[in-house]
Amino acid sequence: MKIAGTSAEAALLADQILPHLEEILKNYPEGITEYQLLKLLQERFAGVFNSAESEPLEIYHSHFFLFHCLYHLQRQLWRSGQDLNIFCLDIRIVNYQPAAESGKRPVPDHTTEKPAEQSLDPADPLREYYLDWSNYEEADEESVAGMLRTASRLLNAYWQKDEAMETLGLTEPLNRDELNRRFRELSKKYHPDAGADGVNPPPADHSGAGTGRRPGPSARERNSEKFRKITQAAHTLRRILDISPGTESPREFR
Repeated sequence: MKIAGTSAEAALLADQILPHLEEILKNYPEGITEYQLLKLLQERFAGVFNSAESEPLEIYHSHFFLFHCLYHLQRQLWRSGQDLNIFCLDIRIVNYQPAAESGKRPVPDHTTEKPAEQSLDPADPLREYYLDWSNYEEADEESVAGMLRTASRLLNAYWQKDEAMETLGLTEPLNRDELNRRFRELSKKYHPDAGADGVNPPPADHSGAGTGRRPGPSARERNSEKFRKITQAAHTLRRILDISPGTESPREFR
């Protein structure tokens, strides 16, 4: 079941929902998940939002319309010096902060300075995607199945983000240039064919030879394992950057 047949119908329905949406979010200052938010809206707008047990295309319709409303609410909040963090695992009202050098969208801070309209990022592909009602109308079962696969990969990457950041010795905010610089640095140091100086191959480890004890892992083996973890961590973080606010393809399901 489609929520609205035309963009005009969607706009009218969104106008009814936005005050309720803002009220709910103000009651959850620490953030709320998309699933929790949909459950609360289903209680207030029976028949508008499909349940999590619905068919994938119907679930997508609810997801799209919710995010359509969230991005409209974000624009309203900008006018009062606030912003809206929009991610399926963390939706919350925050104070506005201009985008950092990393190219990320605004993040929470303690300022209440009202942003100038020209300072707001007009090219956020996710916002453009969810505010374009034709993307809702054109979605079919095949395209939604692909989006769901992307969502699964993204969520898996986010679960591994903290460990990956620690492995590479990185701190927030995640930045592609810093990630690439750090990966090159660690790769040079721990590549299996590099030694402790990052140039010469590591010597063989003969500890335990002739004593009857099993030799421990060689320096090459230790480097190989470290290099594997570094490579996997970089892969995880690049996946997040590739499907994150301000950088992702408009067709990615968030």
